[in-house]
Amino acid sequence: MCAAVVLFAAACGGSDPQPVGTVGHLKSYFGGVASDDARATIVGRDTLSAGGSSADAAVAMAFALMVSRPDAAGPGGGGVCVHYDNTKNKAETLEFFPHLPIAVPPKGRWPALVPGSFRGLFALQARYGKLRWEQLVQPAERAARFGWPISKGLIGALREHGRKGIRDVRTLKLFTDSKGNVLSSGQTIEQFGLAGTLGVIRGLGPGDFYSGHLARVYLDGVQEAGGWLTIEAMRAYRPVWKSTIQAEAGNHILHFPNSKSLGTGLTAGIWEQVGNKRGFSSSDAAGQAALLTAAARNVGGAGGAEWAGSGGSAGLFAMDITGNATSCVLTMNRPFGRGVMAGETGIIQAAPAVAGTGLNIAPVIMANHNVSQAYLAATAAGGRYAGIALASTLMHLVDGKVAPEEALAKSRYAPGVGAADILIEQSRSQKIRDELVQKGLQIFTRNSIGQVNLMYCDRGIVIRPANCVVRTDPRTAAYGLNSEL
Repeated sequence: MCAAVVLFAAACGGSDPQPVGTVGHLKSYFGGVASDDARATIVGRDTLSAGGSSADAAVAMAFALMVSRPDAAGPGGGGVCVHYDNTKNKAETLEFFPHLPIAVPPKGRWPALVPGSFRGLFALQARYGKLRWEQLVQPAERAARFGWPISKGLIGALREHGRKGIRDVRTLKLFTDSKGNVLSSGQTIEQFGLAGTLGVIRGLGPGDFYSGHLARVYLDGVQEAGGWLTIEAMRAYRPVWKSTIQAEAGNHILHFPNSKSLGTGLTAGIWEQVGNKRGFSSSDAAGQAALLTAAARNVGGAGGAEWAGSGGSAGLFAMDITGNATSCVLTMNRPFGRGVMAGETGIIQAAPAVAGTGLNIAPVIMANHNVSQAYLAATAAGGRYAGIALASTLMHLVDGKVAPEEALAKSRYAPGVGAADILIEQSRSQKIRDELVQKGLQIFTRNSIGQVNLMYCDRGIVIRPANCVVRTDPRTAAYGLNSEL
């Protein structure tokens, strides 16, 4: 697969140098990407190959995910990114979650959220991008107009949440064939409304969506669907740049998003309690499970709350050869958001975030500030277990020094609702279960816990790119690509 990446770039480039912005501009190693959808990942790969930065690749993948994973990364939602810039030797959080209007809607109408993705992604590209904005939007626009085969992740979301999550005829029609059957593997989704919206975003930038003609079209669609939103709320929306939450990891620094929304602090809180210490790696599997779940409870990862359903978010990351890294998680707050489309815009509206449901999302970057380069980028998405799944993987990879694929395959655990409840993956051995019972814990099983994707360069991406590996969670349909030297 990696060899194919190099051959593809060479075929595009021929013997003559390709200009910046053309796939194949970089003919040697140019970094790695991963996301929760294969086609989005390929878009990110092409962006890096064309000379784009990690931020460029992340933006291009985010737009592609709007098309391939509208259940989790639709343009009606938003998200959070962590970006490390090697030139400044600094990491930042970019928060662009959808906002609930302050004003109370008229009687009989529900409050619609202001989407955050368009302005959020524009802010990321404006500060850290190298390529032209329209070049990053165009692949998604083409995919929406001419169609992409339905992704495995979307098929799974439709099977699990489609009947409950989709609430209007226009949205249902998007995911069904002429006979009314839900689309299945091999079938193509064409999203002409979304293609038109992305065309405006590509040509005019996001400003027209928040204060121009497209804003009016969107607001009319919201009203048609029974919602309520004002042009003043749209115009007032701004993404927010913040510092990161930092934690030591040997000679490196882990950068977690500095946000109070959707449990983004869960992974950082767990690491603060048990990370960078000897106790975890020296414990047996049952001991590690007890440490992780106890730390999650202390942070507030369970707290007796009813856990949220799975789904509703998707992750992506990119690392480029100059040492930059960008890691993002996009969300609709629940699968298919509110399940209602805003008129002919092709935008499914996000659902309001509900405090205390346990939904959490978690991007992270690890950098070495002594040599000014990224060493790791990772994301965890997919719902209620994301934060603890990422914490567990980081503990095994960074503290335990195990290989990335082994760290992803390790047993995962999560706290249940009761104080002595622990969730484990169904495939785990009876021996581990017996040991947990001996510790006074009550076991509940799940098919899988969390979905984590990562890129790890144990010597840094600039110093030793040959050591970099991209790995995606074997529990999911995520896809990663790493170019070769």
